[in-house]
Formats: sequence, C-alpha cells, structure tokens
Amino acid sequence: MSKSKRIFSSIVITVMTMVMGISTNAYGKDNIEEKKDTKDKIVTEYTITDTQEIQKYCEKKQLPYIENGKPVSKISVIKETEKDTTPELQITPRSFTEIYEEEYPIQWTGSQSCGMSRGQGPGTLSLSTSYTETATVTTNFGYNTGKLSAAVGFNVSASYTITPNYNISLSAGQYATIYAYPIYKGSYFKVTNVLNGSVKYGTAYRPFGTEYEVVYR
Repeated sequence: MSKSKRIFSSIVITVMTMVMGISTNAYGKDNIEEKKDTKDKIVTEYTITDTQEIQKYCEKKQLPYIENGKPVSKISVIKETEKDTTPELQITPRSFTEIYEEEYPIQWTGSQSCGMSRGQGPGTLSLSTSYTETATVTTNFGYNTGKLSAAVGFNVSASYTITPNYNISLSAGQYATIYAYPIYKGSYFKVTNVLNGSVKYGTAYRPFGTEYEVVYR
C-alpha cells in the first residue's frame, strides 16, 4: 500500500487576553445539537455536562478527567466546516482502459490535535492556528492524478490549509482548555479496468474544517 502525505504545520502563538468582568458563555442542555448556517461556514455545536458521559468522553479521547485537582465540569464540541464553494473540476474523458468513479463521500475528524490553548479567567481564552496538509491518497496500485482528481472533485496533489480560530469567555477562577482537530473530507473511489473488468479501490481526502473541544474545569 502506498500513501503520499506531507504535513506542514505552522502554529500561531495562542493568546489569552484578560478582561475583567466577563461571564462564562452559556450553553444549552446536555447533548443538544445546534446548527448554525452562515454565509461561509456551517457550525454544529453540542455540550456534555453529565458526569458519566464526560468521563466516557475523556476516556475515548484520552483526555485527563482530573487535572490540577479539578475534574472536568463541562465539554463543548464545536464542528466548523467551510462551505464547499470550489467549482467542480472538469471531468476528464474516460480512457480506453480505465474508468475512475467516486463510490461514496467520506468525512471524519482527525485524532491528532492541530492546536491547543489553555488558561484561567477572568478573561477571554483564544486559540489561533494555521495548519496545512497535502491531500492524501491511499491505494495499493498506481493511478492517474488528473483522472482521479476529476472523479473525486478536488486536486489530489494540492495542499490545503485550515485556519482554526476560536474564543471563549471565562469567569473568575474558571479554567479551560481549547483543542482543535482537523476535519477531513474526501471520497472512497474505484477504478474499473474496461478490458478485463477488474475493480480496484482507494481513498482520497484533504483537510476541510475544524472541530473544537472546549474542556471546562
């Protein structure tokens, strides 16, 4: 299996600006999902406050439940993706021997953080990061870059940048950590050999958005 992937990450120093008298952001009930559709972005948010659910979430994400003697009191998860306004690539004519096709789209959140900021109130905790990664293609066969790009709808040899930027307000004595994770979007595709009918499969994806996890203590 061959896998081409280069990662370049430039992290802008996170900033915490102390502002007296700012209260904590108010979130909705446990696990209530809220969607916000703006001009350029789609934002989905939900909050966990149940102790058992928090412990399960921390265990799953390998986050410390107790830190500096303080247990996690609330976790907010915010998924922010850019609207896909990129025009579709011109479909490359089928060759005499192979047909490239998307089987179905894929999307998920990466497990490796691309940015983190922590601090204590009163004040505003900010995270600002730039993260660049080339598109990834995972196959066990050779492929035509142009034909594959046309099939999945994006350039599989290009680099893509996301710019996570998130702020929260903290009350006096409140402690929080903001984590940023890349959201990936792409395709599970197939290549059919028209001469012998054989079919080969692979995946192609690139960074498309950011998931923020805000852990309050």
